[in-house]
Amino acid sequence: MNKKVVTIIICTIILILLATGVLTAFFYIRGRKPNNNGGSNNKTKYIYLNNPNVAYEYIDSYKKYSDFMEKQEITKDDEYELFSKNDFKDQTYLFIVVPYDMCSETIKRDYLKKEGSTYRLYLDIAYGCGVCPLAKKVFAYKVDDNSLEVEIFTKEVSKTQCDPNVAYKPIIYIYPQEDLDLTVKLGNKNDLLYTYPKYNNGWNIHVSKDGNIYDYNTKRNYYALYWEGKDNYKLDMSKGFVVKGSDTVKFLEEKLSILGLNDYEINEFIIYWIDKLENNNYNFISFRNQSDMMPLSLSKTPDTLIRVMMDYKPLDNYINVEEQILTKVNRTGFTVVEWGGTKH
Repeated sequence: MNKKVVTIIICTIILILLATGVLTAFFYIRGRKPNNNGGSNNKTKYIYLNNPNVAYEYIDSYKKYSDFMEKQEITKDDEYELFSKNDFKDQTYLFIVVPYDMCSETIKRDYLKKEGSTYRLYLDIAYGCGVCPLAKKVFAYKVDDNSLEVEIFTKEVSKTQCDPNVAYKPIIYIYPQEDLDLTVKLGNKNDLLYTYPKYNNGWNIHVSKDGNIYDYNTKRNYYALYWEGKDNYKLDMSKGFVVKGSDTVKFLEEKLSILGLNDYEINEFIIYWIDKLENNNYNFISFRNQSDMMPLSLSKTPDTLIRVMMDYKPLDNYINVEEQILTKVNRTGFTVVEWGGTKH
């Protein structure tokens, strides 16, 4: 090989090295490293809200407005704007009701957009960790077309890192066979963080056959009792389930049914946990009874007591674990159901 060819090769190598160094320096000066994969940071996208409890209606009169609010059982505990008869003069509104947790979900922005033959409501939501029974948010928008379908989309704009030593949203449903007075007590009072209605050495309540709970202390009606408390359970990943995020709903519907929850309770469970599970690649999930962590006693012993605590841990990749064996629960007689969950 002659000297001229060798010189050309050496010069070419030097130019390549210099160019690479210049490009690398450029990327660092710009505040980022070169992306060898050609990808970009993932941004949270809007996700279609598939919630059977969402409702909407086109309204052009005060009478229809009043009927709609009554039908949706909107109370002073919900979030809404009051309308008068004058608001409906030559004007049609689209009213949309969305259930949400006022403690752990803050709607930062909402806007309605007409896209083809559909009105789409977009909600930007900041997620926290405190939990309350679901409330309803009523949105109202002036519209010029009352024939379009309505779809709702949500996007996570921020999320508080939840404490792994907290049991979130244990909620208790009570189904007696006859109306009765009842005292409900939780064993480790000092571990309680939040309760609703307020826990005062127990809940003294009257429960109807339809499950409605009247609290003698607050003199209000509730559909369930809520508590949140410290949970020092150490996750055991030797047995459980590894579930793809996109398969969360199907998985929970199947397993919660085995554990004895009915359709309404499963619906409530999934509505609360879906956003925390579905956006992960995979989740390790297992179920336990939380009696050791928080004993529960009632002045009348139920025929069926179901206590379901879900433990989960987000995973980037699939792992093999021994499947947890779940025992089928059949509900009979006076039934009490409780469910909650903890992230690890």
